Amino acid sequence: DTPLEALLIAPEVKRRVVLALAEPTPPHAPLRLVLRGRRGSGRHSLVAAVAARVDREIVAIDTSRLPHGRRELVLMLRAALFRASLHGLVPVLSGLELIEPTDFEVRDAVRAVLRTHPGPLCIRTSPESTLPIDPGFVSVVLPPLLETERAEAWARLLQSVGVTADADRLASRYRIGPGIIRKVIANLTVAGPGKGDATAALDEQVRQHVAARLDHVAKRVTRTAHWEDVALPDEL
Repeated sequence: DTPLEALLIAPEVKRRVVLALAEPTPPHAPLRLVLRGRRGSGRHSLVAAVAARVDREIVAIDTSRLPHGRRELVLMLRAALFRASLHGLVPVLSGLELIEPTDFEVRDAVRAVLRTHPGPLCIRTSPESTLPIDPGFVSVVLPPLLETERAEAWARLLQSVGVTADADRLASRYRIGPGIIRKVIANLTVAGPGKGDATAALDEQVRQHVAARLDHVAKRVTRTAHWEDVALPDEL
């Protein structure tokens, strides 16, 4: 629902994706586009906006939600891609980087399924992941926003919904992408932020979002001492 021009993504990244999709491909080697970036960097929004420009829609296929057994995974992935092709949708795959690098049998089977898909497909993944896909794909990296860019994103999105908050403070505290910024602001407006400064409420929304992401890999530690209680030499 966001046009390409309105996305908070570097113009050179948009241009590269548009040119990649405009490049003619032979029938035996349709486009394979890999979008690398952190969660919330705009990968999903970017491919959706570009697809909309050519009157196409996308379908998100999260392979991490499919069965992990080789046979079941292959069957369900092939079926999902077939349905996408049947309805003229561009598949956007995620979760492929979670397949164990040492599970060569599963990786080879997934690679074969992707190889035989007759149309273009896109893969969303992290910047440093290794994927079970044949060489010859187009790889585009969405870099994280700088602090000034994050502040601009906060200010722009807050203004669009009429919410007042300290964009610079939020940008300096959290290294998050435009997708997450948009999401936490939307959550706040649904709850009804009321009048006045919403910085504290947004701060809590971001904290909850980050906590939900880290619950399975980290444990929150409550601070047990204040600054003046730390026993260290004064010069240190």
